[in-house]
Amino acid sequence: MNRILGRLTYANVMSTIAVFAALGGGAYAAVKLPKNSVGAAQIKANAVSGGKVKDGSLSAKDFGGTLPAGAQGLKGDTGAPGAKGDTGAPGAAGTAGKNGTNGTNGTDGVNGADGADGTARAYGFITNDNTGTLTRSKGVVAVTHVDNSGEYCIQLDPAIVSTTVYPVATIDYQASATVASSANTNDTAVAQFRSTNTDCAAVSNSVEIKTFKHDFTTGTYMGNVPEDEAFFFIVP
Repeated sequence: MNRILGRLTYANVMSTIAVFAALGGGAYAAVKLPKNSVGAAQIKANAVSGGKVKDGSLSAKDFGGTLPAGAQGLKGDTGAPGAKGDTGAPGAAGTAGKNGTNGTNGTDGVNGADGADGTARAYGFITNDNTGTLTRSKGVVAVTHVDNSGEYCIQLDPAIVSTTVYPVATIDYQASATVASSANTNDTAVAQFRSTNTDCAAVSNSVEIKTFKHDFTTGTYMGNVPEDEAFFFIVP
């Protein structure tokens, strides 16, 4: 004992105390703590950091059943179009539409009453006796005639305005120069309305009719010859 004490120095004592102090820390605890003796009560709050946790060792259960969502990642590239799907089965036939109702035919209109029979406003027959005698007439006041001139001025009823009408005249075959073919002549009588009323201008409200014949001698045409002819005229 004296030999041990004789060798103790201040340095030896201090180094021995330091060893025991260290054993009173973690190293000592590691030797002395029983198995499964450290629990939640022995771990200080916030004592375990992420660096102390093994990667991939935690599950959803460790977070109360739901893993916390991280920030939304960047939009990924558009994927390639998928293969064309199979043609679906034809759908069931639709219900046939109903035909529309035909519209009702309109009622036929009532036929109008028949109009009065039409009639000429004026007419007459002129003889060929070189007097211009008027017969079978209507709507005529008088006839002015110059013998052998073929000129007839027919004065109409005042109700008929002569400048607005267009008379029609036709030769009477039975009493005119028109004859059937013969050895010497084949004359043809003609009656025409003259719209300028040149030779009848002095006769009020009148229309002018000219008569003549196409003169032939032994089959040769000799020209037009003014001549009184029998004719019929009408003013529509």
